[in-house]
Amino acid sequence: MIKKIIMPSGGQTTDQSLVAVWNVKKGDPVNRGDVLLEVETDKATLPVESFAKGVVIDILVEEGDFATTGEVLAVIGHESDVAAYWEEQSNSRTDKSKATTPIAEVKPDDEYMPIGQKITSHTNKIKAMPNAKKFAKEQQIPLDDVAKELNLAVIKRADLIQYIERKQTNSGISDAITTAEYTDIPHTNMRRTIARRMLESTQNIPTFQITTEIDMTECIHFRKSVNARYPNNNISYNDIIMKVIAAAVELYPNVNAMWTEDAIRQFKGVHVGLAVSVENGLIVPVIHGVEHLKLRQIAEKARTLINKARDGELKSEDMQGGTITISNLGMYPVQHFTAILNPPEVCILALGSIKDKVILQDGNVQAVPTISATATFDHRVVDGAYGAQFMAYVKELLECPALLV
Repeated sequence: MIKKIIMPSGGQTTDQSLVAVWNVKKGDPVNRGDVLLEVETDKATLPVESFAKGVVIDILVEEGDFATTGEVLAVIGHESDVAAYWEEQSNSRTDKSKATTPIAEVKPDDEYMPIGQKITSHTNKIKAMPNAKKFAKEQQIPLDDVAKELNLAVIKRADLIQYIERKQTNSGISDAITTAEYTDIPHTNMRRTIARRMLESTQNIPTFQITTEIDMTECIHFRKSVNARYPNNNISYNDIIMKVIAAAVELYPNVNAMWTEDAIRQFKGVHVGLAVSVENGLIVPVIHGVEHLKLRQIAEKARTLINKARDGELKSEDMQGGTITISNLGMYPVQHFTAILNPPEVCILALGSIKDKVILQDGNVQAVPTISATATFDHRVVDGAYGAQFMAYVKELLECPALLV
């Protein structure tokens, strides 16, 4: 029996993933559990295993092409299924050649048509792979122009890239541009998704920021005390801040929410995303149910997820379900910055480094360790006063961590 291998979900932030590497080719035998290919999501590289034993009858999405969640990537079956499969595809193509369906209504089965099929006298319409349609729309490329230029009836993404390169070559690009020295670094799927989501956030969500300065004296003492007692499971400032956020959300639940067209949806659990820098990108693993965890449990979970993130071993469930995010640049000489919302969340907290600040207190000049914390809010859900009250309580808890107990 023929089995279809489909594109797995890339997580809540994207419905498209890149086919990075095929480990098999047509005709190869495979066993259940064999890794057929690797797909690159916006967050990580994920292996796709075979759930059937047989041979690879067909591969429908090439390396370097994008596919949507649920799209068929390959077909596996017994050797006895091969002839029947290709006969069915041949019949399907014959039927399609007689159809008059406009390009906007092309069915997903068009993916089975041979890539690069030349235009013939019986072909009277243009077809395109799904990822080619998306790319053409993004680049504002008329598909019929591509078909005429390259003499194709079925267009794939690689054809569009070839078309662009031809146009650039033939359009008389200025010598200053063509002869200048430069290096093109191809976009990764992660970088494309970061760009898309950040643009979505800044264009579609009305935001505002609130910054507060926090005296970290007691927090520093608190952390040292805990770590001295549990040297094998040290806690970080991020762990303390996550616990503080969970406590503050109890009083200000709209911060742990999302906007929908019909309501403000408040989440019962506090699921904190922690922005982690990785090579060529940024990913946000999520610590779920922070409100129910002790500090050392938060520290252990955060450490595990950060290591997995930097080793490229995060699973999609490790990055889903976040309700609020922390972005901490305290390890760098950064005193203050603002972070862009991670939709559909309505708050992200940006933290700089701890710096000594000279103040006058009780007639004495002294140095106080302070940190700048800036929250970005979705103004559709959080108003200015509400956000200020939330930040005031975060400040209070960090300046007196004993209040967490």
